[in-house]
Amino acid sequence: MAPFLPPVNIMSQLTFAEAEYAIKKRTTRREKFLAQLEHLVPWQKLNQQLSKGYKKAGPGRPPYPLETMLRIHIMQLVYNLSDPEMEDYLYEVESMRRFAHLRLSESIPDETTICTGQAKPDTLICVFSKLIGDIPPLAVCNRSRL
Repeated sequence: MAPFLPPVNIMSQLTFAEAEYAIKKRTTRREKFLAQLEHLVPWQKLNQQLSKGYKKAGPGRPPYPLETMLRIHIMQLVYNLSDPEMEDYLYEVESMRRFAHLRLSESIPDETTICTGQAKPDTLICVFSKLIGDIPPLAVCNRSRL
């Protein structure tokens, strides 16, 4: 029996990748880990602390939601991914897209946005480290490029 899929309005239909992902039989280790991370990280506290300095909409491209960028940078930290690798993973891995609250049918941050974009990765990592314990802050943008 297929799992229940929530109703989707016409403007945001399920993609083929999302539909196939919804009926797969096995939960991967990555999915289990990201589900645990979802429950362990204090998302509201992080959003409150970081929202003061986060760029609001203005001229140019609209910024990605703060929580989305925070989730992307946390996945980079956990999986030790460079900015180009993170962009590739967001396109290729459905579980990582879902964790970041992204969809293939919508815009996905490119490597430049991930590194130097509106979210200031070093600040995100510093605040995240303070909230969860003694994790040394990393220089996210100084990773090697592919």
